[in-house]
Order: sequence, then structure tokens, then C-alpha cells
Amino acid sequence: MTEWYIPEMKPGEPNRRNPAALVGCRIIEDAAANAYVFVAQDGSIASIASRPARPDQSFNFPVFSASLHGPIRENWYITVETLHTGAFGNIGWGYFGHAGYHARAGQDPADTWVAQTGVGAENPEDDKGDEAAAAAAGKQ
Repeated sequence: MTEWYIPEMKPGEPNRRNPAALVGCRIIEDAAANAYVFVAQDGSIASIASRPARPDQSFNFPVFSASLHGPIRENWYITVETLHTGAFGNIGWGYFGHAGYHARAGQDPADTWVAQTGVGAENPEDDKGDEAAAAAAGKQ
């Protein structure tokens, strides 16, 4: 099971922050269900997307409503442009918005996020949440 964690600072860009609302969120690959799972900071499953036919294809998580890292509940449109795995580490990036996928001129501009593996706080309890999230995704 591969996992990408969205850290505070963008990997490889120490002076650029990820959007605060997404910091601590994760994308978990559920190979058994042929899907990706978007997990909120509290460990809850926010959305599940089918894995694209080719690994280099972008995909959208189905829109979901959540209060990620704050009190305001909003619609989230998450686009994943790429999720890489390999010898140089696992890294992914994409866009998010609140009014639709990708920005439309004059409306909610899309912001970008970058994720990688191995950058989250090490907590043995986190693994239990990952396993539970992947198990729950496989049952849906």
C-alpha cells in the first residue's frame, strides 16, 4: 500500500507552503479495490476515486463536503495530476478548488498541492488508521 502525505512545506520547495486546509491529508493507494482514497486529517475517508487505466493519467476525486483543518464546511474538488513511485521517492501533486475542478476565469482559482511519502509525523497509531481506511475503502 503506497501513501502520499501532504506536508506543510512543498517538497523540494522549502519556501512554498501547501494550502493549510490540506496539510496532514493523505492519499492512500488501495490496490485491492483498484482505487485511491483521500483521507482527511482526522483519519476519515473523504472520497474514493477509481484508479485510472494508465499510471500517467490525471484523475479527480469525487466532490466531497468537509471542514478540513478548520471550522468551515466546504465542497472540495481535488484533482490529482500525478502520483509517482520509484527509486527517488514517491511524490504527487495536483489542484484543488471549491467551485469546480480546475479554475474557471474570474472564479475560484485552483491552488496546487504537493505530497510525498515519509514526511508525516511518525506515530505507530497512524498505521492503524491507514489500514482501517484501506479496509473500509475495499468494502465500498
